[in-house]
Amino acid sequence: DQMLAVMRRIVDMAPERMADAFVAAGDALVRFRGDDEQTGRRRDTLRQLLTDARKRLPELSREEAARAERLFINADDEFSRDRNSRVAALRRFAETYAGTEAALLARVEILSDGSATEAKFQGLEAFAREHAGTPAAARAIYEIGFDLHTINTLGRIEPRGSDPIRRFERV
Repeated sequence: DQMLAVMRRIVDMAPERMADAFVAAGDALVRFRGDDEQTGRRRDTLRQLLTDARKRLPELSREEAARAERLFINADDEFSRDRNSRVAALRRFAETYAGTEAALLARVEILSDGSATEAKFQGLEAFAREHAGTPAAARAIYEIGFDLHTINTLGRIEPRGSDPIRRFERV
């Protein structure tokens, strides 16, 4: 409740800090899951905060507005369990805020969605080459490494029981 009160003050009086407030809220947003009355009330308060915060976006620089809106999409996820709506929201976001760092990072999330496949890795590698030297390129490379260091590739890209050395070297 205190976090929501502070976030309300930031939205109302310091909209340039909205993104920072949602970063700080971070993992605490999982507390908005559940069916009890108190959680429902908090969820309603957060929904209203998001509505009001989005109204303040035009007051911000394009880059800062993009950063905030991207975090709002994360908060929206607490209200929706539909994975497809998240990817659709990221696509709309990437189009709306094209040219911003947040939009580039969202494009990496879109490319990273789904199972580990060579086609997915090739798309991420092409993106990383196209945007070399950017945080988005680094994130694309990280996403490939993440899938390769786990068992996500087994049965899809590599047969079960195969020698992991090639995958290790690629990571």
